[in-house]
Amino acid sequence: MFELSGASVGERIKNVSVSLEAGQQCHILGANGAGKSSLLSVLAGLLELEQGSIHYQKQAMENLGLPVLAANRCFLQQDHASAFDIPLAQLLAFYTQYNELPDTLEACLQLGGLLHKPLSVLSGGQQQRFNLARSLLQVWPAIEQGEAAILLDEPCQHLDINYQYNLMHLLCSLSNKGNCVILSSHDINLSMSYADKAILMKGGEILSKGDVNEALSLEQLEKAYSHRFVALELQSNELGDKQIEQEASMQNMRLVKRSQKYITSAINQAPLA
Repeated sequence: MFELSGASVGERIKNVSVSLEAGQQCHILGANGAGKSSLLSVLAGLLELEQGSIHYQKQAMENLGLPVLAANRCFLQQDHASAFDIPLAQLLAFYTQYNELPDTLEACLQLGGLLHKPLSVLSGGQQQRFNLARSLLQVWPAIEQGEAAILLDEPCQHLDINYQYNLMHLLCSLSNKGNCVILSSHDINLSMSYADKAILMKGGEILSKGDVNEALSLEQLEKAYSHRFVALELQSNELGDKQIEQEASMQNMRLVKRSQKYITSAINQAPLA
């Protein structure tokens, strides 16, 4: 779906080459200032390259008009604020063709009881849930066809743990339909549980990429964060394989089978020099 080759933007993105496929969920990780948001802006077509190339659906990004991009890719930026302090239902109708949420989104984000309220009276987490809904509804027809690119910059910020896991399960279901889901994350274990692929960045460059367990190895994490980590290996599944097959959805099966390793900060050791 996306193909970057030698992509550079000043000091923000340096010679980045990566392929991102439909039907996968890719998480971008790295310390503050690593280039995660800049890479997402490049993928969204909002940050022009100084060097290199980017293709979306095998077409050069610069040849695609904003109407085409707007119908097929959404981009949730951090701390989006609306200029209109009106009820959420009216905001949805303004930004999208919807004034209420489809059942799939409502089950995840639970905004039905808030649609009569203006954005300014909501908590940070409630505002984030609304902004997630607004972004996804922008391309909802493409999402339902399994043809959308979903770009989210730290979508779990401000969300409590219940909504974080609701969102991750929703994104798994959307990528399983064929959509391309790309998000930035600061939660290593959440990414190891839900991502198919990972990109680990430092100083605008890619340190590692590919399968999530390989890209987020201890060695690479310590390079990216200049900090020591410890991997805790789980000895057994809480559920046996037969119980998993009978009781868990495919998303939950994937989560249980991947969660054999838990990465934790080595708080009893000094940061790496």
